[in-house]
Amino acid sequence: DIPEGELEDYILASANHPVFKREQIGLEKFIDGGIYRNIPVNMALSRGFKEIIIVDLGPKRIRDILTLASLKRLDEVKHLVIKPREFYGDVLDFDPEVSRNFMKEGYLDCLFELGYLAGEEYYVFAKQDTIAKALFSMPEKKRKEARAIFGIEPWQSESTHHFYYGQLVPVLQNHFGTTSPLETWVVLLNKLAGLMELEKLELFSLQALIERITSAVRSSIENIEYNDISCQRVMSFLEFLINNSNMKDLEDQEFKKFEDGFSSLTRLE
Repeated sequence: DIPEGELEDYILASANHPVFKREQIGLEKFIDGGIYRNIPVNMALSRGFKEIIIVDLGPKRIRDILTLASLKRLDEVKHLVIKPREFYGDVLDFDPEVSRNFMKEGYLDCLFELGYLAGEEYYVFAKQDTIAKALFSMPEKKRKEARAIFGIEPWQSESTHHFYYGQLVPVLQNHFGTTSPLETWVVLLNKLAGLMELEKLELFSLQALIERITSAVRSSIENIEYNDISCQRVMSFLEFLINNSNMKDLEDQEFKKFEDGFSSLTRLE
């Protein structure tokens, strides 16, 4: 057990790579614990913990792999593994930009694994279907204009609700194999962001990602279709919502909290 008031000393001591030096506290010398084990789960298990968060820093030894495999067989222990999607440098790369990227990625990966963010390629805060809310919040005249983007005349659709949930979303869900409107938009926007080659190491709300995508060059999507719906029409629809609805006002306050935390990492020197 760590004596009160000495936690910081022990944390710093445990991060000392043996290539450089060993840190001494009292009569004991310490080195980076990763030299022996990168994932010291057994210590937590021996102390009776039933909920364990594992930060996977990358290279794993055989004992680490076996530990993770054994955890899956322990029904009484809940565990969550947070691991980087991409590697921006080596553990001994002391470039400040590399360190900053790893900190930003760690923050985003943590939020993703805890269920606050969605998206396989881009990190998206998506707790509600703001696209539907923005569409339904517009005056009827604007809703008709939104439907007309897809070539749907007023007499061809009973209502905006029918257009959205009965026509547009089902076609997209069928194409992407998704099960809800929100999941569908997250997947679609991830695909579009990838085509536009947007920076991945950012925190997006649905609205912010749509704005970034619709402002990018669109030459890469000219021949893409989602079943019978052209990607160009989907882009025009999203751009129409950004310019004609209150989508910007629908941003969740919780997102602002996470955005502030992420912004603080980008300012670190």
